[in-house]
Amino acid sequence: MKKLFFVLYFFPIIALAQEKDSLFKYSNDELLHKAQNSNHLAQNKVLQYASELLKRNVSDTLTCYAYYELGGYYTHSEGNFAKSLSCFNKSLSYAKKTNDSYMSAITFSELAFLYAKESKYDKTLYYINEIKKNGKNYDFNLDLSDLYLLMGDFSSSKALSLKIINVPNEPYFTSFAYENLASCYNYTNELDSATFYIKKHKEHCKEKSINIQHDGLWDIEVQNFILRKQYDTAEERINNSKKYIDQSKTEIYLANYFYSLINQKKGNYKKSLEYCELALKNKVALASFANYELELYKIAAENAEKLNLAEKEIYYLKKYSQGAQKINYQEKAAFIAKLYDMDVIDPMKETIKAKNRKAVYLYSGLGFLALVLSFFIWKFTTSRKEKKKFLETIARLEQNEALLKVGSAEIVEKELESKIKNNDINEAAEKMILKKLSNFEKKYLFLKPEITAGSLASDFNTNVVYLSKVIKKHKNNNFNNYINQLKIDYVILELKTNPTYKNYKVTFWAEDCGIPYSTFVKVFNQQTGTTPSRFIEYLEEYKS
Repeated sequence: MKKLFFVLYFFPIIALAQEKDSLFKYSNDELLHKAQNSNHLAQNKVLQYASELLKRNVSDTLTCYAYYELGGYYTHSEGNFAKSLSCFNKSLSYAKKTNDSYMSAITFSELAFLYAKESKYDKTLYYINEIKKNGKNYDFNLDLSDLYLLMGDFSSSKALSLKIINVPNEPYFTSFAYENLASCYNYTNELDSATFYIKKHKEHCKEKSINIQHDGLWDIEVQNFILRKQYDTAEERINNSKKYIDQSKTEIYLANYFYSLINQKKGNYKKSLEYCELALKNKVALASFANYELELYKIAAENAEKLNLAEKEIYYLKKYSQGAQKINYQEKAAFIAKLYDMDVIDPMKETIKAKNRKAVYLYSGLGFLALVLSFFIWKFTTSRKEKKKFLETIARLEQNEALLKVGSAEIVEKELESKIKNNDINEAAEKMILKKLSNFEKKYLFLKPEITAGSLASDFNTNVVYLSKVIKKHKNNNFNNYINQLKIDYVILELKTNPTYKNYKVTFWAEDCGIPYSTFVKVFNQQTGTTPSRFIEYLEEYKS
């Protein structure tokens, strides 16, 4: 028994020591080679080899490579943003120290991916520019295509992927380009095109004898089937790839996500919730346009609601809300929800539900008194706020009118120069967009009924990302609020300068400024802080 105890207790320690000692037999170059070529299903080997290399007194070049490999490990195996960021920044500092432009470029690429996963697109665009500067002598189209896909800029991703396909003697790059094209077309709901490129990928890999790393793009095919509402076919496709999927935590996690989605769409909420909880118990960070962890919280909350599991519903709603707010995920969530014909969860829904479930009747008497008191306070404060907002709106419009009267091309040019500081997009492009926005405002082109960021960006010969960035920076607004403010400002100026305008119906105002009547009053209230009728009352008081 003592011998058995000795073997069971000390064997793991001896085995670990032998594994550690076995690394001493490798040279520095051999360790780096092993770290760079470890199978993606055994990423822990990367940690062992790269960490051992850093313990040794190695050159700056090898240190640079070792930190780069460690950054990749923390990104793909642990999903640890802070550790990944630290390692890549260290790798970058050594790359600059050794004047290695290629290592600088690929490290910038990894940093861009990190921030794209966190939905921090300002940082992503900054690093994309750095990739282009440092990697101009190398082909980074595949990296950029992946980045645009992560950001949701599917048009740019498609364009770059098509470029890659036409480059000769790059069979592996071509296979990944087909993969990106299939993903993009899935997300844009062009499912026949997605199927076409899945087929092209398979044919290409067979023709070039390329090992299909993703088992025939099982995940992209499954997504395609789900979007086609072919849920049984999607489930069958996952089952056919189980031998491959079961080798990797990443693939298992992704498969459980799809199982949960499939079962929810089929109305099997209990089974869907089980797959959600299984996936979340063994979650892995994935580089994808969708954040699978947050999507799983959302699906789990919806399942719990269907099953009348109030405690679980509140728990998952809270987890989703916290994560979505932390990385500004709501826009992507809305896009994905629309793609799958699902509802978007209100980030504050769990707070409201939690409050509603508290002891409602214990303080009902006090609540009623508080309600009455609150009404009078609200009435008083609302009136003051409305008046203040009205005066601020009038003052802003009068200031704009004054600037237009004294303004000249030279003054506008100087103003543009003073505004453009700490620029991380092309300065000429920013100036061009600002000037076109100025012309857009002066000629009242915003009065068109339907103006989208895409259509305006197209008119300006730029892209939506740059246009939105300039509007946010210089107009202190997002695109929709900026357009709505211009339209409402137009109505206010008409009310202020045209005595008969206030006699027209609200339907006329809505049609005149290009806002649908169904939303005009709501938009007017958002921009001015009050209703149209109250605004006219304040205007009459102001004139008198």
